Amino acid sequence: GAQQHMPLMHAAFGVRSRGSDHAGVIRQLLQDGRVPIDARDANGTTALAWAMFHSKKKRSTALLEGGADPFARLKKQAV
Repeated sequence: GAQQHMPLMHAAFGVRSRGSDHAGVIRQLLQDGRVPIDARDANGTTALAWAMFHSKKKRSTALLEGGADPFARLKKQAV
């Protein structure tokens, strides 16, 4: 579930140390292919939705370039 995808969420949310290359971490996680780009947290929020809501341009761009669906938050979540 959501717990296994936390590294991507942490990179998008900025949980890592201040000054980290969050966009670089996002790109690396996506390149590794182990984390679905549109994974959701427990509230159904995607990393892209969070990054965009908080005006994190570099993180949003990295997620979009990685193939994130900008409408995933609006789509029905599989149960």
